[in-house]
Amino acid sequence: MISFPKTSFFIYDIITYMFTPLSKRTLAFLAALVLLALSRLAPGFLPWLTLPLTLLILLILVSWLLPLLVESRTNRVRPEPALPASREARQIHSQLFIADLHADPLMWNRDLLRRHSYGHIDLPRLVEGNVALQVFGVVTQSPPGQNFEKNPSNKDQITPLVICQGWPLPTWNSRLQRALYQAARVCRQG
Repeated sequence: MISFPKTSFFIYDIITYMFTPLSKRTLAFLAALVLLALSRLAPGFLPWLTLPLTLLILLILVSWLLPLLVESRTNRVRPEPALPASREARQIHSQLFIADLHADPLMWNRDLLRRHSYGHIDLPRLVEGNVALQVFGVVTQSPPGQNFEKNPSNKDQITPLVICQGWPLPTWNSRLQRALYQAARVCRQG
């Protein structure tokens, strides 16, 4: 097995997150970059667009990188290898029905079919772990300072994440639309 430093995987994740597949956001970024280059190279070509295009490029870059940085920092994968299991333990594990009853990967714009260096789950790691059943949580609201006693219903930490990741406009202020959007993502990836 090839071993890469953790930063190599993170840089690879950033590149693939930004450019695979070419999304509307990627195309908008590339178009803005071309227009900005033209406005800088040809002084008479759209000089009034330089500042707005620069701001647009920065906004698109932030909307690409911020969710990736937040998820990679909050949903870390332990860098050290797991302790080796005995042959008997591996044999028992291979015969068990493994069920994970909660994971929240749908709130992140991440391809679950591909292995990642961050995040709680992806299909390659589920297969390696012999997981037979995975239940996906659908996150529609997350109040700051969550607790079991009482949470305010008018505060939400998910809205900025939804907006920054470029989710459809109806998901910005509707918990139902957020749930439907995440369910549709499971159907598309599965």
